[in-house]
Amino acid sequence: MSRMLLVPLEDVVVFPNMNVTLTVDVGSEERVLLVPRHESSYASVGTVAEVTDRVRLPGGGRAVALTGLHRGIAGSA
Repeated sequence: MSRMLLVPLEDVVVFPNMNVTLTVDVGSEERVLLVPRHESSYASVGTVAEVTDRVRLPGGGRAVALTGLHRGIAGSA
């Protein structure tokens, strides 16, 4: 079992093989777990995504381009 940064998604679902750009800072992580959230509850299954590009936005913000790889289950270690 590996540990990954969990990135909550507001009312959005990312599937494997999908490309998305999100305005989040994932630090130096190469892979993250994208988990949809609706109202106050998280989905039990998300998508493991690979960081394919990082950009710095005007004003100092950051964004990343991600490619969905496969399903992932969020759980506690």
